[in-house]
Amino acid sequence: MKLINTADLRRKVRGAFGPYVIHRLERAAAKRSWPQMQDYARKLGRFGYRIDRRHRRDAARQLGFAFGDELSHDELDQVICGCFQHLVMLFMEALRMTSMSKEELSEVTYITGGEYLAEALEHGKGAILFSGHFGNWEVGAMRLMYEGFPLVPLSRSARSPRIAKTILEIRDRLGFPVIPISEGARGILRALKHNQLVPIMPDRFARGQGLTVPFFGRETHVWHTPALMAQRAGCPIIPAHSIREQDGRYQVALEPPIRLPDTGDRDRDVWLTTAQTMKSLEGRLRAHPEQYTWPYHLWRPGWDLPSPYPLTDADETA
Repeated sequence: MKLINTADLRRKVRGAFGPYVIHRLERAAAKRSWPQMQDYARKLGRFGYRIDRRHRRDAARQLGFAFGDELSHDELDQVICGCFQHLVMLFMEALRMTSMSKEELSEVTYITGGEYLAEALEHGKGAILFSGHFGNWEVGAMRLMYEGFPLVPLSRSARSPRIAKTILEIRDRLGFPVIPISEGARGILRALKHNQLVPIMPDRFARGQGLTVPFFGRETHVWHTPALMAQRAGCPIIPAHSIREQDGRYQVALEPPIRLPDTGDRDRDVWLTTAQTMKSLEGRLRAHPEQYTWPYHLWRPGWDLPSPYPLTDADETA
C-alpha cells in the first residue's frame, strides 16, 4: 500500500481551495473598515494559533535560536500568538487595499525618511530597498507607489499555479508591477538602470546559493542579492520597513542608506554589506518580534555552510 505524502497532500489542498478562500477573505475585508478588518484578522489568527501545532512548534524553535533564554515561556507564547495574528492581518490588509482609494490608504499609513529615496533618485541609479519578511511590505510598497516613487518589487510566485494566478490578478487590479524571480539579476539591473526602486527581502534560507552571516548572534545562510546588485549598479541600499503601530496604522520607515564598504576585495565587500543589512533588520525585529514570519526555517541545523569571514568583521562597518 502506497503511503500518502502529507506535504504533497497539503499542497494539493491549498491549490484546490486556496483561490476560493482568498476571494472569500477579500470580500470579507471589503465589508469592514480598516480597524474592523484588523480585529477580524486577529480572531482568525488566534484560531490558527490554537489549531496549527506544526507552525506553532516551528515558530518556537526559530525564536529559541534567535532569543535563547531572553524570553520567558509566557513571553514566547505571546510573541508566537502575535505572529499568527500578524500573518493573517498582513494578508487581509493586502486584500483590503483592493477596495481602498489612495486617500483611504494615506489615512492608515505615513512615511518617514522619504528624503532618502528622493536623494537616491536624483543620482539616477535607482536604489535597492532592503527589508525582511517583517511588518506589511505590501502596504508599505503601495503607499510609496501612491506617492509617486517608482517601485518595482522582486516577486516569487506561490508554488500552486492557481494561487499564483489569483495573487497576480489581485496585483494587476492594484496596478502593482513586479519583477518575476525568474528574471533574476537581469530584471533587477534593468530596473535600476531605469532609475527605479527595487524592494528585496533576502531573509530566507538560501540553500547554499547565498552567504552565511551573523544574525541574532548565530550564523544563518541568506541571499546576498541586495549587496551584489548594489555593487554592480553603483546604487545605494536603503532599509525600508512597514511597521504596524498600536492603533493599527503603519509607519513606512525609510532609513539612511547603508554605507557600502570598499576594502579592495569585492567578494568580502558583498559579505560585509550583507552582514550590515541583516544587522539592521535584527534591530527592528528585537523591537517588534511579533511582526515577523517566525514559522519559516531561517536557521537549519545540519547545514554545514560556514561563514567565509570571521563574524567580527561585521563590526568594522557597524
